[in-house]
Amino acid sequence: MKMTIDFSNAKEQGNFLPAGKHTVKIKNIEAKETKNGHPQLIITFVDANGREFTHYQLADFEQDWVKNWFYNFTKNAGLPIKKENFTFDTNDLVGKPIFVDIQREYNDYSEKYKNKLKYTAKYDKGKADQWDEEYAISDEEKALKAKQGGATSSSNNSNPFANADGPIDITDEDLPF
Repeated sequence: MKMTIDFSNAKEQGNFLPAGKHTVKIKNIEAKETKNGHPQLIITFVDANGREFTHYQLADFEQDWVKNWFYNFTKNAGLPIKKENFTFDTNDLVGKPIFVDIQREYNDYSEKYKNKLKYTAKYDKGKADQWDEEYAISDEEKALKAKQGGATSSSNNSNPFANADGPIDITDEDLPF
């Protein structure tokens, strides 16, 4: 089958900002709703090497923690803040330099480590050297990856009990009946 595709606007995958402290610019802010209908902003950061990180932020301003997060985020991005009736256009944030701290955290639901925005800080050119650090993968994450890698190789076996090393001890208290 012969195909013709225009890749002129295609984006290379895998150029992601790793965990660490980074000097970035705000590349894009997009308003959407979550699957549950809650308002959220999707904020994309990009560093000087073109590596990106996308942060999904709840935008329900009835919640104090959301107001606090946005207050600090817009202030750190350099917008002039008014405490009462603060109005701004999200496009005012695009292109603004800011410091971000991205950390690896274990997600119990997905059972994986994921990058998560921990906080932002106001950009200061004189401190940019302090915001150029990539965090090493923790021993816990390495162990989990090794364990998951080993589990996937044993799952290829058609016998679901092949990894049992002996009888399974179940007490009467463990049984639901």
